[in-house]
Amino acid sequence: MPTDDDPDRGPGDDAPKATVSIVVRVRRTVTEALHISVPVTDDLIVDEPDGSSHLDGGRVFAAAIRLGQTAGLPWRPDGEPVIEIHPWQTPPDLAAVAVPAAPADQAADPAGAGPAASVTVE
Repeated sequence: MPTDDDPDRGPGDDAPKATVSIVVRVRRTVTEALHISVPVTDDLIVDEPDGSSHLDGGRVFAAAIRLGQTAGLPWRPDGEPVIEIHPWQTPPDLAAVAVPAAPADQAADPAGAGPAASVTVE
């Protein structure tokens, strides 16, 4: 960093220095859970050749998934959101790029990089 007696230092050198960054697409997945009551109907029961019958677990689970798509069910959060790298790294809409603020202990870079940026999602 130039000093006050540095001949290469020009006017405005006290301004925050520009930083270089790269945009990475991430995604946040929120998991919710719900216990759902699946009515036992004839289409869930498999008849065996010996005359016995049993519930088909795959059919029960398929029915639960269908019923789970019903609007207005009381889903509840199940664990913390998971943030991961998005498998499709597409170009960003630059108006919606988030620039997270640095942690409080890094808010001002003593090396002269300037204050941390704030989140600018529009």
